[in-house]
Amino acid sequence: MMAGAPGDVAGVTSTEVGYAGGIPKATYASVCAGDGNTEVVKITYDPNVITYEEILQKAFEVSDTSARYTKQYASAVFPQTEQQKKVADLLVETKRSKTKRGVSTVVYDTEESNVYTRAEWYHQDYKTKNNLRIAGVLIAFVLDYAAALAPPDVASVLQVLRTSLAVAVVASMLPQIVPAFDKFFG
Repeated sequence: MMAGAPGDVAGVTSTEVGYAGGIPKATYASVCAGDGNTEVVKITYDPNVITYEEILQKAFEVSDTSARYTKQYASAVFPQTEQQKKVADLLVETKRSKTKRGVSTVVYDTEESNVYTRAEWYHQDYKTKNNLRIAGVLIAFVLDYAAALAPPDVASVLQVLRTSLAVAVVASMLPQIVPAFDKFFG
C-alpha cells in the first residue's frame, strides 16, 4: 500500500483506495476526525513486469514528498514485507540526499502496514468520478447558455435537463459531504 500511487502503469494489475496505519475498520468520517489513518492506494502488481522499487519511484514522481500534510494525507509507504521496507527506506534516503526541499515521506514498519481498511465505494475510482462530475457541470453551463438563446418552449426543456444534471452531480457527492449517507448507500 502506498499513498500517492501512479495510475495507469504497465504491470500494475489493480489499485484499491483505503486507509492504513491507524485504527482497524476505519471510515472516511473517522479518518477525517483524526483516527490516525492515512488515505492510501493499495497496489497489486505483476513482479515479472514491474518491480516494487519502480512502483515507488513512479509514486514519488507524481506526489509531493516534501509537503507536510496531516496524517490523513501524509506521504507514506506501508510495506508488506521486510524486503519492501528496505527498498522503501533506501529510496526515501536517496531522495532526501538529492533534494534541498526536504522529504516528509514516512516508511512504516510492516506491523503497522497490516492495519488496512478498504475505503468506501465512493472513494474507489475517484478520479474518473470526479472527471464525470466536472463534465456534468460544464454541460450544465452549456445547457444554461443554450436555454438563454433558445425559443421559450425549447428553453424550458433545456432548463429541466440542466437542473436534472446539476442535481445528479450534487447527489453523487453527498456520501462524501454528509457521512450519514454512507450508511444508506455503502
